[in-house]
Amino acid sequence: MLLVARLAEPDSCYPALPDRVHPGPYHRPERPMLTPPRPHSPTTTNVSGHDIGQSPLPLHTHPPIHRLFAVMAAFLALFLPAATLALLGLNAGRGAWDATVYHEPFIRQLAADFPRFDLTNPLTATTPGYHLLLATLSQIGLGSTLALRLITALFGGLLIAALAAWLTRRVRPLDALLLSLPLAASIYTFQASAFILPDNPAWLLVFLIIALCLHDSPGSTRLAIAAALTALLVFTRQVHLWAAGIVWLAAWLGVNRTEPGLFTALPRRIHRTLAAFAITVPAIAIVAWFIHHWGGLTPPRFQGDMHGGNPATPAFILVQIVILTVGFGPWLLPAVLRTARDNAGILLTAATLGLLLAVIPATTTDPAAGRYSGWWAINAKAPVLFGRTSTLFLILAPLGAV
Repeated sequence: MLLVARLAEPDSCYPALPDRVHPGPYHRPERPMLTPPRPHSPTTTNVSGHDIGQSPLPLHTHPPIHRLFAVMAAFLALFLPAATLALLGLNAGRGAWDATVYHEPFIRQLAADFPRFDLTNPLTATTPGYHLLLATLSQIGLGSTLALRLITALFGGLLIAALAAWLTRRVRPLDALLLSLPLAASIYTFQASAFILPDNPAWLLVFLIIALCLHDSPGSTRLAIAAALTALLVFTRQVHLWAAGIVWLAAWLGVNRTEPGLFTALPRRIHRTLAAFAITVPAIAIVAWFIHHWGGLTPPRFQGDMHGGNPATPAFILVQIVILTVGFGPWLLPAVLRTARDNAGILLTAATLGLLLAVIPATTTDPAAGRYSGWWAINAKAPVLFGRTSTLFLILAPLGAV
C-alpha cells in the first residue's frame, strides 16, 4: 500500500531534485518561474513526514490534445478488438461459455419479466446490477446479442480510457498509453469486453473509487461519491465489498497533509474513519440483503459448487501482484528505491508479513481444496517444501507484499 501511495502522489508532491527531472519538450529548467516557489512549511509533507517542497512539473503541463489522443488510443485498444469479435459473431472460450450459459439468459429473463424481477435464485452467481441495466436497455431496442456485446465492449474501453486519463495527469501521454495497454491486453479484461460479462463495469467502478481516494487530502465530497460508487459496485458484483476499505483508508490518511505520519492526530483520524464507515453502510447493507435473501454469498443454485474459504488466497494475490507488474518495472523501480530509502522498516515488515502468508497455509496445488487452474497449474511444477509449502509462493509472496 505504501508503494501504491508513492506512485499515486502527483508530481506536485516531489521536490525539484535531479532524479525527478524529466528531460524533454515539457521541461525547460532554464526559464524563470512565473511565480515564486512556495516556502517549505508543515503543510507540504509526504506520508513519511518529509518536507517535499514544490515540483518542477505541474499536473497540467502536457497539451490537452496529447492527453486526449492517449485516452482515445487506450479506449480503442480494447474496444476495437472486442467489438470486432462481436461483429463477426465469434463466440468461443471460457468467457463466451459464461456469457451464453449464465449471463445472457438471465438478462433475457429479466427483460421478459420487466419490471417485476425475481431475484430469488438468479442464473448468475453475482448480484444483478449490470444485468438489470442491460435488461432495461433491452426495453428500448438494444436487446440483441450484438447490441449487448457492443455495450459490454464499450464498458471495457471506458475502463482503459479512465486509467489512461488519470495517468496523463501524472506522466507523459505516451507513458500513460503504454502503462494502460497491459490492462487492455489482459485475457481477463479482454474476454470480459468481448462477451456479455459484468466484470469490466465492476472494475471501472473500482478504478473510479481508487482514483477519488488517491488524493493527498480527500474531502467529504470525494469520499461521499466514492461511497456511493461502492454501493453501485456491490450491486454489480458482491465480491467487491472490499472496496469499502479503500474509502476507510482514504479517510484515515486524509489528514496527512497537515499531520504527517500514520498514527498522529488519532482523534481526528478516528472521527474521519468512522464517518467514512457510516457512508459505506449502504454498500454493506446491499450485500447483507442478498446474503439474507439467498441464504449465502451466492444464489442457492451455486452454493453447492463453492469450496468455502481458502487461507492461501492472500498469498496467491501477492504472487499475482508480482507476476502482473513485471511489465511496469521501469516505472516501479524509482518508487521502490525511494521507498526502500525512506521506509526500509515498513518494507521489511511487509516482506515478513508476505512470508508468513506463504508459510502458514498450505500453498501447494490441490484441486480438492479448490487450488487448481491458472497460476495454480504453473505452481504445480514448482518444488515443494515439507509437503505443503510452494517455493514459488515462498519467493514471490514477500515481493508482492513489498
